[in-house]
Amino acid sequence: MKFGYARVSTAKQDLTRQVMALGKYGCDEVYSDVQSGKNMKRAELQKILSKIRENDTFVVTDIDRLGRNFTEVTELYTKLKDMKVNIAVINQELLNHNVNDRKDEIVNVVVIPLLIYLAERERSTLIERINDGIKNMPVGKSGKRYSRKTGNVIGRPVKVLKLSKEEQDMLKRVRKRK
Repeated sequence: MKFGYARVSTAKQDLTRQVMALGKYGCDEVYSDVQSGKNMKRAELQKILSKIRENDTFVVTDIDRLGRNFTEVTELYTKLKDMKVNIAVINQELLNHNVNDRKDEIVNVVVIPLLIYLAERERSTLIERINDGIKNMPVGKSGKRYSRKTGNVIGRPVKVLKLSKEEQDMLKRVRKRK
């Protein structure tokens, strides 16, 4: 049985390309998650792991669809190999693992950890770039940062408190003392 797995990080991203590629590859069942790849607690991935058996095939379009956490993706890849599950990575055929073929051990030892590390590093770099972009945004009169391009203020909206007449009077007295 071939189990396909697709993943995107946000609902704004589209799964169509991955799902079509998995179907074209001949997957019997395709599962997809719309969730960050930073951890393995994804419902559809867990469903596959509970159903997949020896000599089945686990298929993804790219290795980073498994996730972006080096340790967890390496553990998942090892777990699948230990279960004697074939692994197919459509866009990176070098990473395919066949339980009946031991010649790919060099790939398992060197290449796969490297590619998983690069996927994790890509995520870290993206977060750094986002944070740098936010730091470099101008600060408006409200003290909040805003986009030069759209003028939109980022961050949570200012919370306006409704004070009773008594609370307003007390606040005025406190301000006068200063």
